[in-house]
Amino acid sequence: MATQLQLRRGTTSETGSFTGAVGEVTVDTTKDTLVVHDGSTAGGHEVAKNDGSNMTAIDVGDNVQLKMGNSDDLLIYHDGSNSFIADVGTGNLGIRAENLFLQNADGSANYATASLNGAFTLSYNNSIKLATTSSGVDVTGTATMDGLGVGTSSPGSLLELEATEATVFDETVTDGQAGNGSTLAIQNLSDTNNTFSQLLFRNRATSKAVSRIASLTDSTGTKMAFVVENNGSPAEVLRLEKTGNVSIPNGSLTFGANGEGRIRVVNTNNMVIESTTADHSGLQFGTHAISPHEAAAGSDGTIDLGTTTARFKDAYLSGGVYLGGTGTPNKLDDYEEGTWAPVLEAVSGTQPTITQSNLGYYTKVGRLVTLTGVCIVNSISGTTSGLLQISGIPFTIRSGNGYHTTGAVVPHQLTFARPDNANLSNHDTANFGFLTSNNGSGWNWESMSILQAGSQFRFSLSYYTAQ
Repeated sequence: MATQLQLRRGTTSETGSFTGAVGEVTVDTTKDTLVVHDGSTAGGHEVAKNDGSNMTAIDVGDNVQLKMGNSDDLLIYHDGSNSFIADVGTGNLGIRAENLFLQNADGSANYATASLNGAFTLSYNNSIKLATTSSGVDVTGTATMDGLGVGTSSPGSLLELEATEATVFDETVTDGQAGNGSTLAIQNLSDTNNTFSQLLFRNRATSKAVSRIASLTDSTGTKMAFVVENNGSPAEVLRLEKTGNVSIPNGSLTFGANGEGRIRVVNTNNMVIESTTADHSGLQFGTHAISPHEAAAGSDGTIDLGTTTARFKDAYLSGGVYLGGTGTPNKLDDYEEGTWAPVLEAVSGTQPTITQSNLGYYTKVGRLVTLTGVCIVNSISGTTSGLLQISGIPFTIRSGNGYHTTGAVVPHQLTFARPDNANLSNHDTANFGFLTSNNGSGWNWESMSILQAGSQFRFSLSYYTAQ
């Protein structure tokens, strides 16, 4: 019978507190692993399983290579300064994944990514600059290259376009010549006054120019013009200037399949934005005025500003609005709302001592002012023989017959000298008071003596202002 060797053994908890002798080997029965002891370390040193399931890392020193393959074909190592993955043997190095990321050390930024049936991307500073698509390549930003060929893999110039009808560059064509039959020409012509270059588009059958994009630099600056030609007669249709201006020297800027909308200039210098369709609105920008247009013509009194379901919000005007006509009587030039502070006081002479709680509101429409408010006397003492007036009105009253203050007043605990008829009216253009009379007698102004503690009156008055 074979001899059985049995080592000391215990659970992970038991071996973890066991020091053991130098070179002694024990068994961790919880993990099914061997433990080698050094005589001083509690728990010893665990020996790796052949499948590595009890390992957390492999520590390899600098310049120690991890070699794979019968002929050491694949090497992984660190030389003290840099890390390397080297395929030095037979075949290719393949990295396989449905989603592949090449990232910085902490994984917070991508250098390149690849997805199965998706895009391959290249990034700069974690921002994608190039990405493949189902139809080609998408470049974000500027692509700088030594040459670009479209339709050719061997461009003979910085930019070369090739098609079945021989699209090439022609730098020998002079102005007015048909050239060598190319449909695209880049020309450089100059004299002592200007520099002229253009892209010329020709009809292959007739060798005549049909349109051109011209760049001209002269004493007035640099400009680019888009020109359409008809049997050798050029017409400039669009101009781009160095100042940033875009101009249409002739015609108009149209929109829609049949030119239903357009922007043009009429009467030399008036811009018009309009619709050419009947019953559709537009605007003409003239001298200090914007006027309505309808069906490509001026319009008077037929265009609404907004609709019942599409209204403007606020209108800010420094002038007025003419309503129902164009004359001065039709002009409404002011609307205002606010508060004002009525003050009860004597017209002249010694002022009584009075405490009062007053509040007033006003609405001004054109020159018509409406005042509402309440005046409450909390206490009053001293001389009350002076005429009573209410001051503090927000707008000056227009003077003259027919422009007196009128309205309604509701008094409470006011002792009128003439109680039959009492109302508020203006003393002058800045103040108003109580004008009273008894039946069959004349009108007179009331004094401060009609007031007592607890007196109050509510009122609503209207008047025309001089403003």
